[in-house]
Amino acid sequence: MGIRIKSLLVMGVLGALAIAVIGVTSYQLSVNNAMDEAKIKSNIILNYAMATKNYMKLVQKPLVQELIEADRFYPELMSGFVSARGTFELFQKSYPGYVFKQATLDPLNASNKADAQEQAIISNFKNNPSLKSDEGRLVKNGNEVFFFAQPIRVDSKGCLSCHGNPDEAPKDQIEIYGSEAGYNWSENETVAAFVIYIPTQAALQAAKNCL
Repeated sequence: MGIRIKSLLVMGVLGALAIAVIGVTSYQLSVNNAMDEAKIKSNIILNYAMATKNYMKLVQKPLVQELIEADRFYPELMSGFVSARGTFELFQKSYPGYVFKQATLDPLNASNKADAQEQAIISNFKNNPSLKSDEGRLVKNGNEVFFFAQPIRVDSKGCLSCHGNPDEAPKDQIEIYGSEAGYNWSENETVAAFVIYIPTQAALQAAKNCL
């Protein structure tokens, strides 16, 4: 084999390696960009949901409490999370792949029950009290998603007025949700997590197609 042919072969191999490296690098950059975009979206959605929840708590609930008997409870008018979830369900009609969940170990509302993946997220928060958030990639219902989560800790006795002793909970709440689940929480306990799921499968597939 002549020197020229050997040189051409070496150049060909190096060229192929360079193309492979560029392809892998380009793919990784596309994936990183998709994850960065998903994180930005999840933060916007979570902050909007929290603003809705806090508006209910700070503005609407006190006004409602002035108009009704002390022991009455109307979730749609007095629960920050019910309000945030209801608003998100309207949003979800335009963005059906997006999910906002108050994943709870022992919820009042069974639809908030944490699945195995969410239980692991909550366990991580419980084991790391200083952790403010968690994020990553998961497969949910066969689809790849990015998740962003924040812990829910019982940080005030106000929470325990509904989630403490069921005998002291509002009677309407007992009628709606029963008295078996969602009670006997403890102050400073990590009981749940707000979790946002952002679909990423289309973006990741587009990145793979560029290889």
